[in-house]
Amino acid sequence: IVPQKTGDGATYRCTVWNRALGQRQKLESRASLGVNYFPRVTIGQHNSLRIEEGDTAVLTCKVDSKPMVDNVKWTRSGRYIATTFRHVIPTVDIEDEGPYYCEADNNLGQTGKAELNISVLYGPRV
Repeated sequence: IVPQKTGDGATYRCTVWNRALGQRQKLESRASLGVNYFPRVTIGQHNSLRIEEGDTAVLTCKVDSKPMVDNVKWTRSGRYIATTFRHVIPTVDIEDEGPYYCEADNNLGQTGKAELNISVLYGPRV
């Protein structure tokens, strides 16, 4: 048996019989398989996220892992910015343009990480 995410919660049964047992007697044992796996991280539906200057940007980090994670780590330009699954930039400015990263760690030895690029749309400047 090779543990995989799809096998999490599967039940396996072992049944034995030999002549020392009666004709219709069997010994049976069951075991459930619990599979832990590293975080798989995805960010939102659109990458890159194109948003107009002055609008609100909502960045959503989704994590599939076992054990589950309680929070995530958002970073930008190597700096920590938030620990919530949903990060909001209330009023987007041209300086907000660029890559954002969401990272999740469930202490199994490998973190999951995803990138979202924000493109800020703005009118002509003189």
